[in-house]
Amino acid sequence: MIKISVYQRITLLSVAIVITIILIFGTGSLLFVGTKLTEELTNRLHSEAVDISRSLSFLDGNIMITEQIEWEEEHHKEDEGLPIYIIIVDPDLHEFRRSSNCIDKPIEVASLPFFRFSDGSSTIPLEGKNWRFVTSPMNFHGESYGWIIVGMSFERINHIQAVMLRIYLVGLPFMIVLALLGSAVLARRALAPIHLISKKARAIQAVNLNERLPEPTTKDEIAHLSQTLNGMLDRIQKSIVTIRGFSANASHELKTPLSVINSRIEQLKLNISDVDQEVISDIGGEIKRMSRIIDNLSTLAKADSDTIKLEKNRVWMNDVVYEELSRFNKIARGKNIVFNTSNLQSIEITGDEYWLRIMLSNLIDNALKFVPPESTIDVGIIKNGRDEVEMWVADEGPGVADADLENLSKRFFRSKSSPTVPGSGLGLSIVQWVANAHHWKLEFLNREKGGLKALLTIPRA
Repeated sequence: MIKISVYQRITLLSVAIVITIILIFGTGSLLFVGTKLTEELTNRLHSEAVDISRSLSFLDGNIMITEQIEWEEEHHKEDEGLPIYIIIVDPDLHEFRRSSNCIDKPIEVASLPFFRFSDGSSTIPLEGKNWRFVTSPMNFHGESYGWIIVGMSFERINHIQAVMLRIYLVGLPFMIVLALLGSAVLARRALAPIHLISKKARAIQAVNLNERLPEPTTKDEIAHLSQTLNGMLDRIQKSIVTIRGFSANASHELKTPLSVINSRIEQLKLNISDVDQEVISDIGGEIKRMSRIIDNLSTLAKADSDTIKLEKNRVWMNDVVYEELSRFNKIARGKNIVFNTSNLQSIEITGDEYWLRIMLSNLIDNALKFVPPESTIDVGIIKNGRDEVEMWVADEGPGVADADLENLSKRFFRSKSSPTVPGSGLGLSIVQWVANAHHWKLEFLNREKGGLKALLTIPRA
């Protein structure tokens, strides 16, 4: 398998995208121009049929040509340039008259569409070319006198499309070369900071762990990567310092009690008969002291890790709800969505206010994504009859399949019922984590009147 670099992949992918866009645009433009020119051709033939109908009159059920000048125009006489053929047929499709330029043309009149009260159009092959024919009914005082058939070839349309195709074919290699060069330059410039970060990262060892990677000022994904790696280096350096401190403190603090224990053991060896209860107590006390030191150092090492620690306090949850809803008022007004807070009681609970706000914000944001315009989102918090508090966010959106309810809080899960809704699939996972960290129960329910309800059950302390 051929291995290529990220630089080469970006370049080739960019060129492939550009070529695909050019092919789609070229094909689409050819089809669009062909369709528009065909419509223009059909409209012109309709106009010709109207002009020809004005040169006819009807007397005693017979068709008569009263204005011969329409038939004497060059495009009705000559079979050169862009000729227009004229054929007049009676209700039984028997020919009454043909223009002089199509006298000997093998036009299959019976294959054309004929309608009593409306024009028809069709494309048929004639002498190796495609021709467009329009059939226009001749009605006079409610009586049908036949149809006017007007036809013209696609030669002009084919010529225009052929010219466009030649332009695309000639320009495509140049566009590919330009796309290749441009993609190569952009890819090299885009990856230059990554090469610099990689070079600096390879130079960082345990002896110079205090050095950090360069952080671009562009505030893009590369800058974010550099910041993330620097954050990782901070944690590694902190862990190494902690380990080194742990080792130093442990060796220093354990030295004295171990010396005491050793001296007492030596005393026992020299004069075992003089051992009394006081010596045994000293040994036991020093052992306990050593154990406490080890436990404390272990606790300090764990405290230096990056695990999240909740700071739980008494929180008026109804105030938090109102404040979070106010942050979404502008978005809601833009979609004519109303927040219903009729079931929002004044309730105080214990929790980490920061993470509770994030949890509530994710639930409201999720509801706004799926709820249709001019609908309602219910947000409530009440005390139920089981000495518990219930808090919910309910929308009037499409809901989800019952089989998907238990998967909504899984990371990166996206319901098949709403695949185009912009979004990442992690918001409800964060909500689930906050609920678990507070020992709350989270469940998702489909509402009977339509929509999804996220229900949190909070045990009363």
